[in-house]
Amino acid sequence: DKLSDKEIDSVLAYIKSYWPKDKYDHQIKLSE
Repeated sequence: DKLSDKEIDSVLAYIKSYWPKDKYDHQIKLSE
């Protein structure tokens, strides 16, 4: 099951709203 880019964006936005900023930044670095 592949998510569309739009679905991924909304999931990330949802997660972002719950995560502390530093943890989110760390996760961004991991996914690059």
